Amino acid sequence: RKAIAPGERLALTLRFLATGETFESLKFLYRIPAQTIGGIVPETCHAIATVLQDHLKVPSTESQWNEIASDFLMKWNFNHCIGALDGKHVLIRPPANSGSY
Repeated sequence: RKAIAPGERLALTLRFLATGETFESLKFLYRIPAQTIGGIVPETCHAIATVLQDHLKVPSTESQWNEIASDFLMKWNFNHCIGALDGKHVLIRPPANSGSY
């Protein structure tokens, strides 16, 4: 069996991150088993994070986290928040009998 090329691994991972498609759905598009995709995506994400570590900054102290939360509160009026996700759909189920659909 031939190895999966790095370019295809990157394309697969970026497609997953951008669309949120399931591994089961992606296996038909890329003709790669879902179980293999499940290994490729974390490996590729780790490689991206390693290569871009000088450009991706994560706070290292409690005061830095608090400063980000304070800035987020001032700008967006959300308390106890340090950021937001964009481009991902997060399924949230309301509690039973809460009046929400």
